[in-house]
Formats: sequence, C-alpha cells, structure tokens
Amino acid sequence: MTVEIAFLDRNTLSQQLVFPELQFAHRWHFYAQTSLQQRFERLANVQALLTNKVIIDDALLSQCTQLKYIGVTATGYNNIDLDACRRRGVLVTNVAGYSTDAVAEHVFAFILALRKQIKAYQHSIADGAWARSEQFTYFHEPIDTIKGSTLGLIGTGAIACAVAKLAAAFGVTVLWYSPSGRKKVNGCECVSLDYLLRNADLVSLHCPLTQKTSGLIDAQALAKMKSTALLINTARGPIVDGAALAEALKNKSIAGAGIDVLAQEPPPDDDALLALAGQNNVLMTPHTAWASLQSQQQLLNLAVAKLNTYFTSGEVENLAGA
Repeated sequence: MTVEIAFLDRNTLSQQLVFPELQFAHRWHFYAQTSLQQRFERLANVQALLTNKVIIDDALLSQCTQLKYIGVTATGYNNIDLDACRRRGVLVTNVAGYSTDAVAEHVFAFILALRKQIKAYQHSIADGAWARSEQFTYFHEPIDTIKGSTLGLIGTGAIACAVAKLAAAFGVTVLWYSPSGRKKVNGCECVSLDYLLRNADLVSLHCPLTQKTSGLIDAQALAKMKSTALLINTARGPIVDGAALAEALKNKSIAGAGIDVLAQEPPPDDDALLALAGQNNVLMTPHTAWASLQSQQQLLNLAVAKLNTYFTSGEVENLAGA
C-alpha cells in the first residue's frame, strides 16, 4: 500500500529545507497553504497529513475516513480537535524543543540591539549624520552596557532556562516568576510578578498562553516597570495588552520593546503596536524567533521521523494530548 501524505501548509517552513527519506511506500502532496474550504478535497483520500496551523476539527474528520495520522509541525496543537481524533482513532504528534536556542538568541538580539541603539544609529547614518560629523564619532542616543542588569524571566521552561544561561554569560542577574506556581528554578527562588516587574531592567516572556497568562502584561503591569526597562515578547501575542504597551512606548513609561508576536498574526493594518514599528525604541520581527534554518530543519527532521516510525512500526512517542 502506498501511503498518501498531504502537507497542507508547506510554506510555513523554508523552501531551503531538505526532506528526510521515508522508509515506506508513500506519495507526498505539497500545498503552499490550505483554506478551510480546501481541506476536505485535499484530505479525502489521504492517510497522513502534516500541518502547522490548518484547523482540523470534528466536522472535517468525520468526512476524512482514511486519515490515520496527523503530524503537527510545531509544539502547539490547539488547531487540532484532540478529542475528535481520539474518538476516531487518528493519532496526533507534535514536535517540541527544536527552537530553544534560536529563541534564546533572538531574545538577546533584541536586548543588545535596543540597549546599543543599533536601529537609531543605523537610521542616523543612512540620513548622513556620520558623514556630517566633525569628529570620528557622535552620540545622539544613550548607549548602555547590559552587564550588571537584572533580567526578569516570566516562565520557567526550556527556553527561559536557555535565556538564563546566556544572561549569565553577559553578567546579567536573573529573576524568575512562574505563572504555573513553581517555587524554584535551577536552585533559585521564584519571586512574585510584582517584585519582578518593579526590579527588572529587562523583562522577557516565556510562558504559554493560558487563561491565567492572557493579558498578564496589561497597563497596570507596565506601570510597575522601570522607565528604563525593556519588554521582550517571543512567547505569544495575547500575553501582552497590545494597546497598553503601545501607550507605554509612546509615553516612554518604559524604554523600549522587542516584539516577535502579536495578538493577531498577520496583524491588521490598524494594530496599535504595528503602528510603532518604525520607532527607534521598538524592534519587531514577524514571529521568526523560532525560525533559524537550523531550527526549521530540526523541526522537519523530527516531524518526518515520527511519521516514519508510525508507518513502519506503529509506535510513536510523545503523542500530543496522550
């Protein structure tokens, strides 16, 4: 039997990636992206699918009777109706831990670029300010050293721990807050959110989006932060009240922000934070903290390895929702 495999949103990964070989008879069907209306047509005669963000719900599953396997090419799988999959005997896998270092590096790329005023100086050089300078250097924006700063990490998972390791290398002290209630991380006592916000020079978010963390960083939280502090969000957009953060940045009640995620992606034209993307104290990337080529290749390798294991042995570890 030849297994028909559909990748419903192939363009969520780089075209430069190399697909590992599968050890069973198969046929790939690649789609750049898939709308809700196109799902059934593309899955009607498919036994396995890979997807990052396409919604797979009970209504669709009821029509796709040949489907046996769903591989989510991401860690989060909230786009998959797991209960419906269990009832219908469809196995679901996800991939975790593929981008830990990439995200941690992205956090420090934000921090360093903001503290060193890279964007501001790049703009001024492009405008000819250096060429007009009467000396070899000029200082129109304050440049800060991060050694000796305090970094507040909201979240205690693998990415937060990787960020903490980089912080130690830079001579930065770490404070931890655990939304899930952990008391210690790596032998360090966790502090309250209030204490962290009031004492951190740098605040970086690394918690999942839950009912408890949605809107965690709101106007009241931002008001507690130092006026010289930076906020970094590489977690999930809705953890931060975007309108409140936009006001804090415009009013300079905090010094700056590094933003990789927004509440709606792609964002609408009237998104409050998107409107500030040109400011020197705002760095914004389009949800790419995870997306180094090495991380993407690791993600693909792991996703395809799980697919291969299922169709050659019938056993796969780390089932989503198991």
